Amino acid sequence: MATTQTVAMNDNQVKDGKLFAILSYVVPFFLLVPLIQRSNQFAHFHARQSLAIVGFSILIGFVAFLLPGALAGLLSPVFLLAQLALIVFGVIHAVKGLAAPVPVLGPYAARVFDKLDLLRMNG
Repeated sequence: MATTQTVAMNDNQVKDGKLFAILSYVVPFFLLVPLIQRSNQFAHFHARQSLAIVGFSILIGFVAFLLPGALAGLLSPVFLLAQLALIVFGVIHAVKGLAAPVPVLGPYAARVFDKLDLLRMNG
């Protein structure tokens, strides 16, 4: 089972990266975070979480597209609320200066990004 522990971050990393961490949840801004904040672990952490939410949304959208109309109509609002809840969770934790993975997706996203070497810090 995946863990939901908060990742330890340096106070300077949090202070310097907080604005970019918050903004990373505003799509498509998360793609710019690794370019602007090359060595900030806090901003990168939240950019990865944001990218996981976007990936989840695309996947769920594809699944909803394949479902019959009435079922898709019933499930789509639930999926939209789940996406919104994950974004709000991420923003709240970024504002608080916490690097906590978003529920369900976060721990898996970290493992996937580490394996794929996506958004790897260059410093």
